[in-house]
Amino acid sequence: MALNPDPVITRFESELTHEHFLKKIKGKKILVACSGPSFELRNWQNLDIDGVITMSFFYNKEELTSRKDIIFAGLSNLSNFASPVLNDFLNSNPDTAVGCEENVHPAYENARFENFVKQYKNRYVNYWTDVHQKILYIGLGGRLIYFALNYSPSELYFIGFDGGTENWKNDPPNSFRPNYKAEFIREKSYKTICANYNKATADMYEVAKQKGVKLQNLGEGLPFNIPSEYSSNHFPLTQDIKNRIID
Repeated sequence: MALNPDPVITRFESELTHEHFLKKIKGKKILVACSGPSFELRNWQNLDIDGVITMSFFYNKEELTSRKDIIFAGLSNLSNFASPVLNDFLNSNPDTAVGCEENVHPAYENARFENFVKQYKNRYVNYWTDVHQKILYIGLGGRLIYFALNYSPSELYFIGFDGGTENWKNDPPNSFRPNYKAEFIREKSYKTICANYNKATADMYEVAKQKGVKLQNLGEGLPFNIPSEYSSNHFPLTQDIKNRIID
């Protein structure tokens, strides 16, 4: 296995190699499709992209399951590894890699998960990022933005990395799970959530600059999109992107 091109990924256990992802991501236009409500409210499909990285419950969205360019799907301990829809998608799309941030959790300690890993062992990745230590409460979607940055795309668009408002119960629902809202805000102070989202967005921007990646927050300007506070001042949406994705 070649050296990791960026130490943001601190664990990478797979039959795949870093070269696999470099070939698919480096120098390409990549979309990270997270599950926040902005996914539904911007016309990201109008963009010229070379590949998509997405996350748990993506398989509930036909806009994603109909695509043939999903490079990587990061699942979580909430995922139903026996989901017929998920498995049908993976069986129909053998080029899509799949993985988890494995940790001590019952979801990763049962036969269902073991069978899932065995079934997709030639493209399964057990990974971890240093973001767990340096920036909290940004969710799997936020960490997948770092996963993509690791492999130096030319342009990196992200959608659905939103957070929420202080009155999160009144926000639109999660795009991948329509019965779920940003309930994690209830567990932490809103000030803490905002601080971490903004810290992550600033850090992503610094990583992107170092690697020569053009970063764009496609949810910018929506009231529940916390990263807008930073992105609108440091890497605002270009007029061309606005014309394509905003009605």
